[in-house]
Amino acid sequence: MTLLIAQLCQAADAKGLADSIPQSSKLLALAATKFPNLTHAERAMVWFSDIENIARGNAAFAGPSTNPDDPSNDPKGAEHWDHPR
Repeated sequence: MTLLIAQLCQAADAKGLADSIPQSSKLLALAATKFPNLTHAERAMVWFSDIENIARGNAAFAGPSTNPDDPSNDPKGAEHWDHPR
């Protein structure tokens, strides 16, 4: 699963829109009732799959950069990522 998320992050479209994750949506609110401490990466994945997200790119960004060519998004470095990612 971690590898899949890492691959999605690496293959992400340059639009990415990670900075536009809303504070809440219907799906994020529902997820927060069951999982109240979602990380940025988890919120990104939920928002990416949300039907309200009509401007989604090809994948969610779970890291600090929305640039798919940024070395921090390369899954070969995943062993150095922190737990929330």
